[in-house]
Amino acid sequence: MQVNPAYWNKNLPKSAIQFIALHAVQNKPYLKSNLDNCLKYPDRGSGCDLPRFEYSYGIEDIKKLQPLIGK
Repeated sequence: MQVNPAYWNKNLPKSAIQFIALHAVQNKPYLKSNLDNCLKYPDRGSGCDLPRFEYSYGIEDIKKLQPLIGK
């Protein structure tokens, strides 16, 4: 996982607070089931992007983001 510098609004002053909000469900079998159910229907287009992303990352990935975000 990488931080995308384009995500930040650079027009705001440095004192402005910007948030990244993630939730991390640690029940991987549940997430895998959600993803598998979504993938059963190939006509959903990008409808499976969120389940795929949620299944692919964990709490350790979130912890790795902290040093990459400038203060």
